[in-house]
Amino acid sequence: MYGLVLYPYYLKEKIKKAGTNYDYEKFLIDNNFYSIYSTYYSSYRQNNIAFLDWGKKPLEVFDIKPELLVNKFGNGIQKTINLIFAARKINIILLSLAVVTTYLIYLKLSNVFIASFGAVIYGFNYFIITSGLRAQSEGLFLTLFNIALLFLILFLCGTKKYFYLALIFSFVTALLTQTKLNGIMLLFCFDLLFVSKIIYFFITGDKNIKIFRLVSLFLMVNILTVFFFISLHPFLYKNPVGNTIFMYQHRMREAIKQSQELPSPQMPPSLLPSFTSRIAAIYQFSFNVGLMNFLNLNSRTRLNFQKMSVIFFVLGFIYIFFRIWKQKKIFHPLSFFILSFIMIQLITANYLILNIDRYFIYFIIFFNFIIVVGLIFLVKVFYYLFKSLYQSFFYP
Repeated sequence: MYGLVLYPYYLKEKIKKAGTNYDYEKFLIDNNFYSIYSTYYSSYRQNNIAFLDWGKKPLEVFDIKPELLVNKFGNGIQKTINLIFAARKINIILLSLAVVTTYLIYLKLSNVFIASFGAVIYGFNYFIITSGLRAQSEGLFLTLFNIALLFLILFLCGTKKYFYLALIFSFVTALLTQTKLNGIMLLFCFDLLFVSKIIYFFITGDKNIKIFRLVSLFLMVNILTVFFFISLHPFLYKNPVGNTIFMYQHRMREAIKQSQELPSPQMPPSLLPSFTSRIAAIYQFSFNVGLMNFLNLNSRTRLNFQKMSVIFFVLGFIYIFFRIWKQKKIFHPLSFFILSFIMIQLITANYLILNIDRYFIYFIIFFNFIIVVGLIFLVKVFYYLFKSLYQSFFYP
């Protein structure tokens, strides 16, 4: 997607340099991007006297304002900044879709007011904006994750159009897993939840439910997801299982290597060595970027809002639990939402090595909803308490 956005810029340069065998890699090098391990392109870079090796120490340029980069590296870095901003354009569309999908999920779980308020808070979350707009995989992953979660809930709670819901969920989950391998966790959530649903109907002996049809749908979703995942990835054609394992192991090795390289006096250690440390990191991150994160606050006020977010989260979780219990519906959208939230935490705690904020970004949709529900519940409690006191005082 980034390639398609940047391709017109490349074509303009190619036209200017017609007849010089000017390819896309040379275009990137001319804009100060270089991570291509090739003698041919190494020579091209070395002969390019205008090339700025600004990425040799990433910690010194990460999250630095453009004007500071210009002051540090000169005007030659401006074309790099322009290209980065051009690549980010696609993320504006992706994040807009993520917010819309968030609203649809919340609407399925609650009413229009909570869905609207929750989606606004989600869309103004500072971390969503800053991380999602970077020319990285987070914007795409976040959008696909939200869409897959929506169709997961629709499929598990639906009573018709199972085939179309299964088809869309399988395709989006395959794309999600192509973006990042941990996207497969939504398929694991589907498997566990749907198998539980099949077992429940089998035990209760509900005559209106066709177990064979449910089993067929279960197999269909898994087969389609695997089919789409492999068909979109030529690297997997010859040895799908072996090469998928290779990709996973390679990523884990790189993560361990990265955890040893990233720590510095400016950055805390990034390695998460245990299951409990990963669970703790999820909650620490989520409360740090909680409900009020879009406000520009000083550290003390920010800490107070983080504490408030914890209170809202606890209240929201309790309220949601009692609402599920009161409705006495096992297959309620809220049930699947909370169960997915719990399972995704457990899955993440089993594989995540690096304690890097953007790796937790998909948890915001869960924490945001629970915190918003807790906040509104608390406002309702105070409202009815005040109303009761007011009536008892003026109308004894």
